[in-house]
Formats: sequence, structure tokens, C-alpha cells
Amino acid sequence: MTQETKDIKEIFGEPISVYTSEQAEDDGFLVRVAGSKHINFLTDGVYTKCIEPFIIKDIEGHILRGFSVKALMKKLVSRIETVIYQKVQEDKAVADDWFYSVEASGWKFFVAQNETGMFTVMFPSEY
Repeated sequence: MTQETKDIKEIFGEPISVYTSEQAEDDGFLVRVAGSKHINFLTDGVYTKCIEPFIIKDIEGHILRGFSVKALMKKLVSRIETVIYQKVQEDKAVADDWFYSVEASGWKFFVAQNETGMFTVMFPSEY
């Protein structure tokens, strides 16, 4: 538990209810990202608009062998991380931010820290 979490609990008390990223993934609201040091989830909305249209499927709807959804996700996440890194280099004050607004690949995203200490990528309308 971080000091910030302890401070919040001290002010507001124990939470009545907690909805974790894992539960949101199980419910289909979040999609797990593999291979990133900083981002571990995309919202289903981001996945549906930015990843899914580029997935190549056969006539029966099966993803073609040799095609990598992970590679598509990694490319998008890498672009977002690059934009955040540039922001941090320009303004050291944002280095410890828990929330970023970024534009990457022609899309505007919000990137917010989740309870795991990593980040979730979402559209502004999903915040």
C-alpha cells in the first residue's frame, strides 16, 4: 500500500466497494496488454476502434495464422508511451503524474494509473 493510499483511507475511511482492473477485464470492459513496462490495459472501446479493425480474419471469422494481435497492441502502446516519455522529458514535473492526455496515431487518449501501479489507456469519453 502506497503512502497516498494510506492518506486517502485516513481521510475517507475504508472503501465501501472496490472494482479492480482484473474484474473489469473479466467483465469485458478492459483488454490486457502484454509486453509493456507501463501500460497493462486498454479499454474495450480503444481495442474495438484502434485494434480490431486491423485484425485480419478468414472468411469464417478466425484470425489468420501468423497474424499478431499482440503486435498491433504493442505498436499502439509503444506510440503512446513515446508521447508520454516526450512530455516527461519536456516537463520533469509530470514524471510522477497518474494521468496523461496524449495524442497518438491520430487518436486522443487518456492514460490513467490503475490500482496495479501501471496504466490503462482509454478514450476521453470513457473517463
